[in-house]
Amino acid sequence: AIYNFDYGLDALNDDLKPFWQEFFDQSPGLISALDLFSMQLRSTGSGVLISAALDFNESVSRQIVQSNDDLPDAGAAIQPLVAHVNAFADTTLSTKIYVVRNHNNNQRELVFQDALNQLYLLTDQGLVQWKRKVSGSIRGDISQIDYYNNRKLQYLFLTDSALYVVDRNGDDVEGFPKALNTELALEGHSVVDYDNTKRYRYATADRRGNVYLYKKEGEQLEGWNPNRIGAPLLSMPEHVRIRGRDCFVMVDRQGNVHLTNRRGEYYPGFPYKVNKRLGGEVLVVKGADFAKSRVVVASENGEILNLDFNGKVVSRNQLLRPSAQSLFKLVKDKLNNGFVIIRQDRDEATFFDQSGDEMFTVSAGANQNIEFGFYNFRNDSEVFSVHDLGEQKLSLYNTQGGTLLDRPLNATEPIGIIYYQNRAEYELFVNFANQMAIYKVAK
Repeated sequence: AIYNFDYGLDALNDDLKPFWQEFFDQSPGLISALDLFSMQLRSTGSGVLISAALDFNESVSRQIVQSNDDLPDAGAAIQPLVAHVNAFADTTLSTKIYVVRNHNNNQRELVFQDALNQLYLLTDQGLVQWKRKVSGSIRGDISQIDYYNNRKLQYLFLTDSALYVVDRNGDDVEGFPKALNTELALEGHSVVDYDNTKRYRYATADRRGNVYLYKKEGEQLEGWNPNRIGAPLLSMPEHVRIRGRDCFVMVDRQGNVHLTNRRGEYYPGFPYKVNKRLGGEVLVVKGADFAKSRVVVASENGEILNLDFNGKVVSRNQLLRPSAQSLFKLVKDKLNNGFVIIRQDRDEATFFDQSGDEMFTVSAGANQNIEFGFYNFRNDSEVFSVHDLGEQKLSLYNTQGGTLLDRPLNATEPIGIIYYQNRAEYELFVNFANQMAIYKVAK
């Protein structure tokens, strides 16, 4: 048997007795130092032979073999950033870099679009596999789906005028692109798979809060053509299934939480009126039933609201607002493992954890055109990003507010981050102008 701690920490934590859970919670560096555990059992005539080995991750192994004289000083400078992969598009990149999977060999690949509306597929070494033009700028994300339910993956995305499904060779799936006959351009999409049968639905919305739901083949569904919410949404509709009941969560900026079934009909208790303007994103937590499922939002004046799926308030937490100019927003973890609250005051940003406790404050530019990111890799490996879209500069911080970079990175679009626990190393996927670059950053 082989146990990979990089992928199984959550399951391991759940199985630990309370004493050991508390022990590792207080010493997260210990459990994050573990890499692989292997054990072999062999029956003999007189008993059972047991062979076991426990390996540490590479970063710890390197420290073990170093002498004390070789260890870096506590105040040692951060290593200069150098891109270990570079690639160039024909013109400025217009989307983030999406890390996708090659279904043939399970290797990762990279997909993005440029300002000429060309879509690119690259290897993770920066080699262009193909590029092709589509009808317009991509709106929202690029998703991978198994359209034919045969374990082969395609790319789903929206442009201003069409719904695309493209295979890994860059060719359109039969029947696509589908023209979008909507009142306004759509802002993005989320993929819905009701019962994991690959009979997909695509949930979308425009800037006025008109919500559409499309069949797998691209036709609009009755009741969603559109479902008029009445105000712009904080994020695309999110689907969860709880005890066989399908739920669509939609939250608008004016302070209304909507929970409907798959026909667009409201569940009891909704829409729930917060009566405050909301900021940032929406965290949806699936529970065992409606009473244990949550929608978490934050108002611009600093109230964190925790609402269950019965429309009942579980908790409210008002954060300190130093001035009338202070603005708050909820930033959801990219891996959906929680959230942070960010307060912007002039040229500063203060980060608060889920309990409302202050974590740290950093410089965030003198304008409000700032995008924040939160990447919860667990075990004291969380990363917080501050992206000044006006200056096109990006900074990364750890949980103490310490910088991870020797300088702000040039970045046009949002970045992607992958963490490798066995190397205690982050990998950043960044674009600037017409360049795509991959950087390695030590924890």
